[in-house]
Amino acid sequence: MTTQEKNIEIAKMLGAVREEWYPSNKDTGSTGIYFAMPQKQYFPNGERYCGDTFLKFDTDANWQFEAIDWVEKQGYPVTVCQEYCQIDTNFQPYNEIIGYEGKNKKEAIFEALFQFSQYLKQKK
Repeated sequence: MTTQEKNIEIAKMLGAVREEWYPSNKDTGSTGIYFAMPQKQYFPNGERYCGDTFLKFDTDANWQFEAIDWVEKQGYPVTVCQEYCQIDTNFQPYNEIIGYEGKNKKEAIFEALFQFSQYLKQKK
């Protein structure tokens, strides 16, 4: 999966819904696809809408920690240490840990969030 696709999966995990508003624009890099958060919920940039090419879960610590807060509010403990991020999914009969060790902290968090989004999708 591309970085953009992983960003989209994380946004969907947080409740964002895909909407198509405009035709794609090569000058701005916009695909015309936007994501909308549910009522009274916002992306970390304070907006309810965000273009798919402008999602920043891979590069912005504020976006990442908003997502980590959401994961923790669902009852899953998250541990971040240096270049490692771990999400404990101990609600299952067995103790499964989603973990990722990256080149840096942002990469580790991004990949662990993506893997967790896939875990939740599979669990449904």
